[in-house]
Amino acid sequence: MGEKAGNELLQEAVQYFREQKGFARLARLFVDKYRSLGRCGGTVRLTSLTGSEREFLGHIFRRDYGRQQSAVVSLEKFQQALDKTRFAGVTLEELLEGYTGERLITKAEEREEYEAAKRTFFAGFLSRFPQPRCRRWLLNILEKGPYSRGVHLAYDNDREGLGQKLVRVLRALASLPSSEEGRTVVDPLRPAQGGSHRRFERLPLFAGRITGDPHLFDPDREEGRFLLSALQYLYKEETGTEGPGRVLTAEKAAEILQYFGLVRDDLLNFVTCAGLIAYREGRRLSSWQMAWEEGCVLNVPLREVLKLSAVFPGSGYFRPGREKRVFVVENSGVFSGLADHFAALPGGRLPPLLATHGQFNLAALLLLDLLAAGGATLYYSGDFDPEGLQMAQQLRKRYGQCLKLWHYECEDYEASRPGKILRPSRLKKLDSVQDPGLHPVKQGILSTREARYQEKILDRLIQDLADEFQ
Repeated sequence: MGEKAGNELLQEAVQYFREQKGFARLARLFVDKYRSLGRCGGTVRLTSLTGSEREFLGHIFRRDYGRQQSAVVSLEKFQQALDKTRFAGVTLEELLEGYTGERLITKAEEREEYEAAKRTFFAGFLSRFPQPRCRRWLLNILEKGPYSRGVHLAYDNDREGLGQKLVRVLRALASLPSSEEGRTVVDPLRPAQGGSHRRFERLPLFAGRITGDPHLFDPDREEGRFLLSALQYLYKEETGTEGPGRVLTAEKAAEILQYFGLVRDDLLNFVTCAGLIAYREGRRLSSWQMAWEEGCVLNVPLREVLKLSAVFPGSGYFRPGREKRVFVVENSGVFSGLADHFAALPGGRLPPLLATHGQFNLAALLLLDLLAAGGATLYYSGDFDPEGLQMAQQLRKRYGQCLKLWHYECEDYEASRPGKILRPSRLKKLDSVQDPGLHPVKQGILSTREARYQEKILDRLIQDLADEFQ
């Protein structure tokens, strides 16, 4: 049979089988079987047979399917039956390709072609964005590394749209306010030395500068999620700090952005303090001086902290030769309780106090940096729960000998009863607490499985400050 005749016979076979309604479902099953095995072999099962399917099977296999509700069909026997018809010489593989209008490929081949196309897509950005951070993130995507899942899902949903979004994100990575080594911004593990100024840019202004849309990198935009995923990966690579798990908290996201010189907001990012004196370029600021003299509490936004060159405890609260102590609490209610006690005393001046309001934001860290650089000793008190211990450990690692744990003893934990039972997932967080100074309280929490809070030991904190300053 010549090639032309062969092609004509194949076309006749395709036309014939396309007209057979009873073949449609069987053809799909045959294709799936071929994709699975890589050849025309094995069997498929047809259930809930229709009348047209019974008629077709009876005709091709020359047997009665009239009473059958299902049928198991061998691909090899179907080929044998096909060879006994006028379409002898047409293979089942050829028939299926003609019938579907597509080349038969195995699932493995399809996956290989898909992966090759994806690699080509992402690799195409490497030459366009040779900057080190861009390159490292792209290589991580190619390797399907950490924090790249969202990008791969977007590739499946809209490859063309993803390409446009990647260009914007890569331009952002190439234009971050920080250097490649993160030298010009705050390293979360190292305080600034000598109150040196660092360069930060508000995220909306950064987005507007790079893309023309100030909201493009907002967390509800896909570009914003891609940028943060890229920064998570780069943050881990550059600091050696393990990133968060599946849930990225707002506090952790802010910390990662801050590392790269970006802040989402420099007004809502603030620190609460009292009893402190601040300087700008060697000049004492009258606003801080008056607040200290009048016993006022200050909520200082990041934009104002960035202007400061030095901060010290109010001069009335330390004597020559003694520690310049500043007392730092996690909870705003505890801060208010301490402030209330001293505000009611004659003179009404408040001791050097600072509240972080939970997880440390950039404003709090920069103010603590300035205090530590000025020779102050930081006394930190927080909650007796896994997150509280993690935060205390973070400050101990950041400030070393400049920070002392304040009422983190077993007797303080016992005095803070009753507590709240912790879920196993939260107790697991204690695995990361390795600071020897926190070990006794850590063991207490593991033993009782209770979180307890610093509000219960407010009287002890007040007494310490009274002994120190009254």
